[in-house]
Amino acid sequence: RDLESCALNVEKAFVENELPFFIDQANTMSHHPILEFINSLFLLKKNHYRLDDVFRFLRTELFIPDYDGQDTSKEAYQKQINEWRQKIDIAENVALAYGYHGNDWIKNEEWIYMDRALDEESPLNDHDQKIQDTANSVRQAVKDYIVPFTDQLEKGQTNREIAGRLYHFMQRIGVIEQLQLWQDQLIQQGELEEAREHEQAWNT
Repeated sequence: RDLESCALNVEKAFVENELPFFIDQANTMSHHPILEFINSLFLLKKNHYRLDDVFRFLRTELFIPDYDGQDTSKEAYQKQINEWRQKIDIAENVALAYGYHGNDWIKNEEWIYMDRALDEESPLNDHDQKIQDTANSVRQAVKDYIVPFTDQLEKGQTNREIAGRLYHFMQRIGVIEQLQLWQDQLIQQGELEEAREHEQAWNT
């Protein structure tokens, strides 16, 4: 009688016993990646690229600059996701260790991984150079793709104009294709209810 309080247990039991089911109950969108994407995107400008907001945005995985979408197999996609997650982790560690925040995301200067003040002529070893290059690739992706959109928010616009710019921005960086890919993968796996949630979230 009280489906809300036991829905998770019902779902778990049906899945474990391989029984198809449908729960006719509205699901909250509060933790859907697209809501996280939009909320954190607007916070980037409001809080001037605070680290928490930047990495909250990047971890929605709706923005993957290196993914070309050509190979949509589960294996290829998972490989790209894992590589992107690793890059984000490295960039976060470098940003936290050396205090990169705010203007450091929008300036042209590259981040430096090691303090070479004691020996300016000493080059980075291969391992450290790779870490520095990886962190800067994430920084550059934010600067190239995200900063131009957030800069547009400074101009006086109506809500309709901002919504239009947001939609075209999401089109340009592949958010729509990413959601469609998630939905297609879930359909292939027989997870029709979860696939429907992505469609509902996008329509909303």
